[in-house]
Amino acid sequence: MMLDTIKLSGLDAYLKADSDDPDPANRINLSRDTTRLTGVCPTVGKGQLMEISGIFIQIEGTDLVPLFQRQQEPLISIEVKKEMFPGLFSDPYQHRVHTIAGFDDFNRGVLENLKVMDVDGYPTLVSFGSLPCKWTSAIYQFPHPFTVDAAAWYLPTSKQTPPDGFKYSIKLNFWKADEKLDQAAQHSILLAGIDTKPTADRFIDDLDICLDSADVLPVDIIAYQIEFNATVNYDTYLKEYQVGLENKESMGRPLLRSVNLLEKVTPAYEFYSLNELINQSAAYQFFEKHQGKLKKINATIYITAALEENEAISLTVHNDTLPRTKKLAYVDARLDGEIKLKPPVIEK
Repeated sequence: MMLDTIKLSGLDAYLKADSDDPDPANRINLSRDTTRLTGVCPTVGKGQLMEISGIFIQIEGTDLVPLFQRQQEPLISIEVKKEMFPGLFSDPYQHRVHTIAGFDDFNRGVLENLKVMDVDGYPTLVSFGSLPCKWTSAIYQFPHPFTVDAAAWYLPTSKQTPPDGFKYSIKLNFWKADEKLDQAAQHSILLAGIDTKPTADRFIDDLDICLDSADVLPVDIIAYQIEFNATVNYDTYLKEYQVGLENKESMGRPLLRSVNLLEKVTPAYEFYSLNELINQSAAYQFFEKHQGKLKKINATIYITAALEENEAISLTVHNDTLPRTKKLAYVDARLDGEIKLKPPVIEK
């Protein structure tokens, strides 16, 4: 059952700041005194889909002309919270995803007691026999240094698998700009710790917690390499005997389909000046008053997002970083979008 689509309208369309004020109309102004305020969209419930196509922004101040020059800190920033990978929520407009997967990536590396097979249509590392397994990827080099701040990986195994079915670890080896790639990596960090069980989370969104397994965080990287280790205690239902082999060991268990690294990039919707905001806008309007002072700007930012449960879009006004003479007097943000409802079915 799919209910009708409704247009976001009224106060529900505004991004509202967190406040004890029960009246939502008093929470739509995101620029108050010296405070940094963030307005967030209405909560997206289970079975709902909020499709956003743009944001209408209204900005008022004593004189907005000086803010057309780039400031030291952002004036306004927009953030989208999406489930980029199962369990991993982050902003797709602030990250580039590195996906290490497929026959090419897997076969370029060094395989020990593993074979690359097509499992359910996807190239997958599958254990071979009963010995410990290891895959070391090729070294991937990049033209400019960058930072990795999160990672996720896909195991073709349900989390309902018995915890003692197998255990694994994933390590990221990396080189910095002044280090030679023909030498072993001087730095590494465990994305999945030693003896990780299949029931554990398959992502890490805070690499700071890995500092006990690394000397430095993965910043200023120019090259990296992935190491995957696994020990299989029990095979799964996948069985394939290799014809002609003297030792007819079974293909034991599908273990790894992909490793995804999230590279931090310059946010696409972080504006250090009103000029940057206007240039990003699909439409805008200026309102001048006497003595040539620009008092008000209306702008439409086209930003697309399909938000489901636990996802959100927000806008922050960084009034706390501006000199008193440049602070914004009023800012509101209204979403252009629709809400679709497909209530979840409860079987009885």
